Amino acid sequence: MIITLKNNPKNDGFWKLPSFAMMYIAMWLDYMVLKFILENYILGVKFYDFQINYFSIEYLNKLVNLIFTFDFLLIILNYYLIFYKKRYLKLIDKYEYSNGRLAKWFFFGSLFLPLILIGIALLNFKITGS
Repeated sequence: MIITLKNNPKNDGFWKLPSFAMMYIAMWLDYMVLKFILENYILGVKFYDFQINYFSIEYLNKLVNLIFTFDFLLIILNYYLIFYKKRYLKLIDKYEYSNGRLAKWFFFGSLFLPLILIGIALLNFKITGS
């Protein structure tokens, strides 16, 4: 994905943000699924149990809490895994170019993973009744 975006003349040097955003969205979906399963079915404990109530509008408070509890961690992780000290150059050398196939599999797999898990849960509920 990085090579495809970087080599596209339309991007004109503006390839880091789109590639960062695509990987961030996929990581965020994976993280949310993992967090939900761990909190509700395995550990039974909430990861983040604090609330920031600075605004008078509840929606803004929820958005600020979401950003502080999830987004900062994933943004920093994504940055350090790919862009810090031009690490993407090492990744390009390490992995053979496959015209974005690996990135597509990761991205679409991350999109469909929650749907697959919901389907399994519904099937389990239909079979066992609980």
